[in-house]
Parts: sequence; C-alpha cells; structure tokens
Amino acid sequence: MPVLGIPADTAAERAALVESIFAAFRERGEASDDVAEGAETALELLRSGDQVALDALLAYAAQSPGLLREVEKRHAMETA
Repeated sequence: MPVLGIPADTAAERAALVESIFAAFRERGEASDDVAEGAETALELLRSGDQVALDALLAYAAQSPGLLREVEKRHAMETA
C-alpha cells in the first residue's frame, strides 16, 4: 500500500521510503541514528524495511512540521 503516494508494498520499497525520510531529517541536521532513536526503533529494522519500524518512523516524522510533505514532494520530483 502506498505511503505518501510512494510505493511501500515490499521491504525494498519501504527501505527506500525510510532512506527518503532520513534524507529529509539530515537536511534538518539530524543523523539517521538519532532519528531511529527518536522513533524508538532500531536503525537496522528501519533499513531492512520492517513495517512496524516504518510505522514508528512515520509517527515520529509526523511530529516534525512539513517533513513528510518534503518527502512526498521530493519523491514526486524524482519520479516525474
């Protein structure tokens, strides 16, 4: 099922989405391991495309104003 209009059906697609979210956080000065800690999940689980870890990351990212919108816009530009 797509998340933010981004395919997220397979572990590989979820892992790619995680990396996009990490990139958006990095642009705001936050390291991936700090983001994983904030989401209260393991970095390894996020990078492997674990659905439960992704859900935790999405909930954490939703607390950062505009971050998920940035991820969605970036994906739209990359696939246009």
